[in-house]
Amino acid sequence: MIIKAYEYVYPPDGMSCHASHFALLPDGSVFAVWFYGSAEGNGDVCIWGAKRTGGRWGKPRRLTEDDGIPHWNPVLHVSDGGRLFLFYKKGETIPEWHTEVMTSDDGGDSFSAPRELVGGDSGGRGPVRNKIIRLSDGSWLAPASTEGGGWKCFADRSTDEGVTWKRSEDITIPAGALRPGIPPEEKRRGLIQPTFWEDPRRPGHVTALMRSTEGRIFRADSDDFGATFGKARATGMPNNNSGIDADLLPDGRILLACNPRSVPAGSIWGKRTPLSLFVSGDGGGSFEKLTDVATGDGTFAYPALRISGNSVYLTFTWNRKLIYFVQLEL
Repeated sequence: MIIKAYEYVYPPDGMSCHASHFALLPDGSVFAVWFYGSAEGNGDVCIWGAKRTGGRWGKPRRLTEDDGIPHWNPVLHVSDGGRLFLFYKKGETIPEWHTEVMTSDDGGDSFSAPRELVGGDSGGRGPVRNKIIRLSDGSWLAPASTEGGGWKCFADRSTDEGVTWKRSEDITIPAGALRPGIPPEEKRRGLIQPTFWEDPRRPGHVTALMRSTEGRIFRADSDDFGATFGKARATGMPNNNSGIDADLLPDGRILLACNPRSVPAGSIWGKRTPLSLFVSGDGGGSFEKLTDVATGDGTFAYPALRISGNSVYLTFTWNRKLIYFVQLEL
């Protein structure tokens, strides 16, 4: 792989940032978003964004109102017509947050006023951290999860380009998969933040890979365009209870970005280094390491991954101080 770009989106300024996402726009530019403020969960945290045009990043700017309520986990999606959707979470706590959405018809130069994605939502509908995929039947499938009363994943499906959404049942971790020796007061157990792909040879067959608290990436599969999923099961890939993302290469192989390490005994949290890319040629049954993206001491986490032609694009958090952008050529 050839490195075409390895750059931070804005210079360090002493503030905190995390959970980046990005979209590849029809004109060839890149629009990136993240949450930014004094610290995750504080009332001054808003969604910020910047555009990369001609190989240069423009000045970052605040995209959501500074309303004293924490904003979290932005996700971007471009419709077939070129409309840019910005989804993000809003709420004092993660278990009670809800999803808001804004749209742009000028490539992110301006956005509509936010609206609640699903009325009365508490817990979060639509995409929670990773990209929406467009299925072969034209529907949108959003990888979603909730964190109240245990961590659970689900799929949110829209057949009208994001106007209405239908939720799948929860994908839960099997009781036998929970490791012993975790303090009973640790209630944050289970699966969150899935990433989806549809098998190009089997229309309607969707695979979810999921972040877990149990030291491994978990998997569940659907044969009905994400309407229902089978039981979750552990894969052979380690997981440190941090974000992952996957996408399809042009030849049908699967590219996975993750921190390839487990969690120590008695804990549900592991170090977030290194950040690496893995590839699978058997539909996600097994993965082989391709390259490291970031190594050494520090926190390199929450990758967002997209593939376009022979280009691999990635953003990630660097020590919660910078958002990095990487472009690789196959």
